[in-house]
Amino acid sequence: EVSTVLGRKALRHFREGEILSSRSFEQIADVRRGEKVGVILSQSRFTVETVGVAQEDGRVGEVIFVKNPESGKTFLGRIVSDHRVEVTL
Repeated sequence: EVSTVLGRKALRHFREGEILSSRSFEQIADVRRGEKVGVILSQSRFTVETVGVAQEDGRVGEVIFVKNPESGKTFLGRIVSDHRVEVTL
């Protein structure tokens, strides 16, 4: 069924006429390494938003390393949406 491969990336090249399997595809990352991402820093009483640089690819729900371009520090954050990462302090 076509819907099982829509929005996914092929893991390899296919020959003409070859039968496709859903295992031959992967989901496209919501965040890619090197991209700027919005970073939401939250604590019980406040929320701060800033920008960081993703250090690895990831999808919503996954935890990735993000680098603060100003300080050079790296931290972990959970991807909450396309190009947005949340860090809980």
